[in-house]
Formats: sequence, structure tokens, C-alpha cells
Amino acid sequence: MRVVGREAELEVLQRELEALPRATSLRRLALVGEPGVGRTAVLEAARTRALQLGWDTAFHPGLEATVPALVGLVCGRLGVEPDAGAAAISQALARNFAARASAPVSIFAGLLGVAPVPQLAASERLESLCSALFGWLEQRTLERPLVWLVDDADHLDADARAFLDWLGAHPFSGPALLVTVGAANPGARELPLAGLRRNAMVELLKLAQVPAPEALVPYTQGSVRLAFELAKARAEGLAEPFPSDLGELAVRRVELLSASAAGVAAVVARVPGGVRDPVLAAALGPDEARAGVAMLASRGLVKAGPPIRWAEARTRSAVARLPLRLDLMRLEAWALAEGLESVEAVDALRLVWTDGERASLLDELAASAALARGRRGEAIAHLERALGPSAGVRRMVLARQLCELHAFQGEPDRAIGVVDALGYVSPKPPPPPPPFVARRRAALAPGPFDAWESLPFAEARVALELARAEVLAHVGRADPAKAAFLGAEQLLAALAGPLAQKLWVRWLKTWAWFVGETLADPRAALAARARVRALVGDAAVKADVNGAAAVRAEQLATSRSGDFARARTLSDEQLALARRAHDVSEECMGLSTRGILELGQGDLFAARDAFERSLQLARQIGFRRREAIALHNLGLVQGELGEFSAAQESQGLYLSLGAAIGHGTAQGYGPLSLAVLDLANGAFDSAERRVARVEALAEKHGWTFLQAWGRALVGQARVLRWLSTRDAALLERAKDDLKGALRILEAKGLAWTEELDPGEVYAVLAAATALGGDVPGAEQLVRHAQGRLPPSSPASQAWLAVAADHVARKPLGPALAWFKQRGYARVLSLWNDLGRAR
Repeated sequence: MRVVGREAELEVLQRELEALPRATSLRRLALVGEPGVGRTAVLEAARTRALQLGWDTAFHPGLEATVPALVGLVCGRLGVEPDAGAAAISQALARNFAARASAPVSIFAGLLGVAPVPQLAASERLESLCSALFGWLEQRTLERPLVWLVDDADHLDADARAFLDWLGAHPFSGPALLVTVGAANPGARELPLAGLRRNAMVELLKLAQVPAPEALVPYTQGSVRLAFELAKARAEGLAEPFPSDLGELAVRRVELLSASAAGVAAVVARVPGGVRDPVLAAALGPDEARAGVAMLASRGLVKAGPPIRWAEARTRSAVARLPLRLDLMRLEAWALAEGLESVEAVDALRLVWTDGERASLLDELAASAALARGRRGEAIAHLERALGPSAGVRRMVLARQLCELHAFQGEPDRAIGVVDALGYVSPKPPPPPPPFVARRRAALAPGPFDAWESLPFAEARVALELARAEVLAHVGRADPAKAAFLGAEQLLAALAGPLAQKLWVRWLKTWAWFVGETLADPRAALAARARVRALVGDAAVKADVNGAAAVRAEQLATSRSGDFARARTLSDEQLALARRAHDVSEECMGLSTRGILELGQGDLFAARDAFERSLQLARQIGFRRREAIALHNLGLVQGELGEFSAAQESQGLYLSLGAAIGHGTAQGYGPLSLAVLDLANGAFDSAERRVARVEALAEKHGWTFLQAWGRALVGQARVLRWLSTRDAALLERAKDDLKGALRILEAKGLAWTEELDPGEVYAVLAAATALGGDVPGAEQLVRHAQGRLPPSSPASQAWLAVAADHVARKPLGPALAWFKQRGYARVLSLWNDLGRAR
């Protein structure tokens, strides 16, 4: 049947499809309009044309889908049916995927949910899935253009919605077209579809050989779907006046049928995922269930399955309001006899336990089962329903789980909002779960902080507060995060026992990283590590699931305090713990901190090797957050080596990745890293503009280290400007900037970081002071710095040695030998400029 009345819309799609081979990026189009006006028909026509043109085409039928959208997309590219089963899809992946993408087939299949879940931290799964799929699709478009057609995009599962957002945040360098029905397509050009005009509707119904279409048209309001459903209903005996709503029409059609059909309809429509035969047989009796299913299937109202599902997702909620005609007590007894290990029993109890604590328990079980399959979007929906009627410790546990899931999905505001909206929670213990629920929960292996029936109130509260604090820390909200961690620490101090030990290690893992990295205060990080070691014991820390991360945080803080020998020992311990646990993501992070250690000791080539290995591993497992950080650190080393083009590319990728994954501090670290490169290339105006943009962010978020780094860069820019202008006022402002940076750094213990060595700030300030004519002041400044900076920090001491010779007007060659031997091209260039001005 041809698409009537949509010639203009089809012409737009035709042009898009024919131009696709010449495209160099992803093109987006959204078909928008009221449901039923023919958007799906237009999408189907586009599918037919794309196949005729020979483009690789994947089609997702929206609410009618039996598989997740991303599985359907992959299957469309592999040439297998989406419902072919896990084994067939995995085999197709192995044949087509391995040579074309950075992530191994086993990881990609696990992320899609068609193989066992790979060894990845939960917080990295969504990033990994989007990364692997993005890279693979981009590579495949080198062969043929991709057309992805998605019906009902506004109702996609969480993973698919996240991938659409990911596509919008990353430049896709291949010929691809994404067409959706619905507005959930970020950045898409909208193609509106209004209801069909009367003449087009009559013509359409006549083509379909619908008798007397003129009588139906006044009820349709231009809705094609409603027109055809009205025609079916009239043929089944529905009399005028007809309803003008699809849901009410579906109810009226059911009411025309037998009592057994109405009974089956009421049951099936209440269970979104469908109902299996044993449930219907237990609820209605075998004969009545069989007859009702047959009659509804003959009318196209249900799909016979298994499981038996309501055919039209848009009308299901209306039919679900029909009264249940069954013996609820008998159905409950049958379900309990079956036990909750049975999927059918859980489906049956959903019909009986429709509200209150018992329904909440079912949603909690469903959330755990969804997580076991890697379906975070489903788990969030179930947890949101479960949270409503929950109470006591159980309420805090569910809120914590929901907070962590939103954080893993890259939704920090929603994660924080869950905890902030919780309000007062009564310390009254929740009632114990029924035995069959307890057995099912045990089978799903909840952790000690998920076992709410035995978890003390105080421990549950601390775990919840820590989850919120971690979200605040990871998005760079410094002051609120600091307050949250300190609040959790006060609560922790009143606890004792094995669970308290686990909470201390979890607190240490993120707090030590947060104060050492975001707040650039290694003394606070090491003090926290010493406190936890005294409370818990070193062996217990390392044996904990978070032990490797805690050691890594300590290693980072130790590196930045200048004790590189101790830091190397800790690095070896952390990598050994990660490899022993087969924790690939923790090994990846450990390689990154190892690179920071090498950089602190002045071994640029070893640092570059460690960062490249971390980057390679991050890309292999799709760990986008760590990929971004590895790119940033690699760019820093490339800049020191004078590889400015490569460094600029690395920092640019870091910025784009950081924006895509919500890595908030990238907005500060990325521009300042590029400002360093600007200074090395003499682009002073560009450097100062970048710093100015970061200053506002740093002030807003409390990023004091970035404030110090920014002031140091502006000070250095003004010193270099002075070399050509000899403007005394400019030199004075430069010295004020450098002193301001040092005041912030001194408050933090003059911590060395891979971005900013305090020795460099002191050295440039000493040079500026001497160039301004105050040689004694410059000499005193160098002596002060030599006493303040740790002798074990070789780069800092090398900076000060060069500054001392510069102030004394000695040849700089001997002092610069340390930098020259290690390939520090940027440093050599800077001192060459400063030396000529003496």
C-alpha cells in the first residue's frame, strides 16, 4: 500500500537517502506529530528506499520491539535477526567485529547483554557500551552508509537514549543517517507531520477497501491508526457513535468479545512484559484462558508469544483498567507454591500485589534481576517504584542503589536529587521479607550493604551519604563534596565492627582521591590514609574490594608530596592488587598514576609509555573517563617534549570526551593545558583568554588549584610579554600573579602536580624579580624556595638550580643539563627566552 498524503515528507527523506554517500558526518531527522498520523508508515517507506539503495539499514520498531534498540542496531549491521538468540548474535560478532573495533568481542557482547557481563566496574559499563558501539559503527560506515530508523524514540530504553546523547556529543566521521519517530533525537532537524486531511483519509481508506469510509472520517481527527482501528471495530459489530481515542476503542472492542477474552485481556494488559500460559491457566482456568487468548489473537489484540503480550503498546494502559475477573487468593496461593525462583510466579504476584510494601518487594527483586542482565534502565524504573512505599533501613538502601545507578548512567543531578529528596527516614527496622522473597534475594547475591533486613540503621545512613558525596566529587563540586565527606566521616567515627571497616575503606578511596586530585592537597589525603590505617589496619584495607583504589589514592598523594621512592612501592602494590583481582579498569587507572610518578621524577619517556599503556587499555575496554584522563596526561608529556601539535590534539580529545561523559573538571584542566601550549608558541592573547574563561568556573566550583595554575600562567605570559615591551608595570603585575599562585600553593603544602610544579612558579618569579632589578630579592626568593620544596622532588630542584644561575648571571647550560638530558624542550625554550633578557 502506498503512503497517501505524505508526498512532501517522503521527498525530504528521499533527498537525505540519496545524498548520504557524500555525507562526512551523522545526519539526524526526527518525524514529529501526534501518534497515529502516519509517522511509522513514513519511516517504513524510508526503510524500503534505503534497502533499495543498498545502504546498511537497521530498524527498531519502538514499543513493539522484543529486543533492546542497541541489540537491534548491531544485528542490523551484522545481518542477523534481532531475536536470533545470544549464541547466534555472539557468533556473528566474532565473525564481523574483532578486526574492526578497539574493544574485544567478549566485552562488546557482554555490554549488549548477549553474553556474560565482562569484568568492568559498574560505573564504566555505560561509557564502555557507547564507546565500543560508536567506534564500531563509525568504522563500518567506511564500507557502506548506515541508516538507523527508530520508531517511538521517546520511549526508548535508557541505554539507547544514552547512546543517542553520545552520538550528539561526539563527531561521527562517516556517512550515517538517524531517523526517529519522536523528539528524543538531540540536535535533529524536525520534520512535522500533521493529521491527514479529509480527502487524503478517504482516499487511503478506499485504497484499503474499507466500506463507507466517509462515516469513519469524522471520528479520526486525521489519525491513520485510529481510522483503521475503527474499521476493524465496525466490522466486529461496534455501533456508532464511535470513540475518538485509541485506548477507549480498544476497551470497546474487548467488551464486544466473550467473558473469557475480557478476562485474559485484563490480565495480559496489566503485565508489560507479557504473561505466560501457566499464569493465565492458574488465574482463569486452562480452558477459559485458552479460548480467551485464541479470540483476542484472532482480532490482533494480543500476540500469542510466549509470553502472551498486548499487541498495541499505546492502548495497553486503557485495557489494564478493566476489572480482573479471577480469584486473587487462588492465584496468590499458586504463585507462592511455585516460589519466586519461577518467573511465572513473580508475574502472577504482580497481579495480586498491586500496591504497598509487597509490590515494592517485587520491584526490588525485578531491579536486581535487571542489573544481573546489565539492564540499568529497567533497574532504575523498578527501583523508583520500589522506593515509594519503602521505609526505614530498606528505604535508605533503595535510595542509595538508585543514586549509584543514576551516577553510573551519567545523571549526577538525578543521583544527588534522590538522596536530597529522601527527607526524614525513621530508624524503625523494616519488617523482615517473607521467606520466599528472602530466598530470591539471596539467589541474586546482595552485598552486605544491600541486605537491609540485617543492616544497622547507622551503617545504612553512612553508605547513603557516601554515595552522594562520591557523585559530588566526581562532577567537581568541591565545596558541597567536601562538606558531604566530612559529614560522613563524623558519622563513621561513631561506628565499629566489620561493616564500619568496609565503610572506612570506601570513604578513604574517594576522599583521598578527591582531596589529592581535585583539591590538590596531598597532606589531607595522606592524613586520611594514616587515620584509616590506624582504625582498620593495612591488611584489611588491601583485602577490601576497594583496597586497590585506596592504595592508588595514597600513591598519587605520595607522588605529589615528593616522596617518589615510597610512591613507587605503592604503585607496585596497587598494580599487583588490581591484576590479582583481574580488575582491568583499576589496572588502567594504576598505569595512569604510575605515569604521574614517572613524570614527577623527570622521566618523560617512561611517563609517556605509562600514559600510552593506560590509554590503550582504556580504549580496549571502553573506559571513557580514564581514556579522557590518559589523553590529558599524555598531552602534558607531549607538550614538555615539544610535540606541540600532538599535545594539542590530545588535549582537544580530552576536552570533547570530558564534555560527553560529564567529567566536569575537564572544563578547567583542558583549557589551561592548551594555554601552556599557547605560551610555548608565543600566543599570549589566546593563553590569557583561556585562563579568563577558567577563572569564572574555578571561582564558582571552588577549584582552588586551577585558580593557582591560571594565575601562574598569566604571570608567565606577562613576563614573556615584558621581554619585548620592557613595560615595568607589566612586570610588576606578572610578579603579583605569580605570588598569588604561590599563596594558594603554599596553603596546600606546595604540592607537586603533573600540571604545575611549584618550583617552576618560584623560578619564573625569581627571574622576573631579577629582571626588574631586585637581584638580592631574587636570591632570597630562591633560597626560600630551596628550603620549602622537598629535596626528593628532582624537577622542582632543577627549576630552582636554573633560577639560581639565572639570578647570578651565570651560564645556564650546566643547570639546564638535567632538563636537556630528559628531553624537556618546553623548559629549554622558556629559559632560552629568559636568558637573553639578562
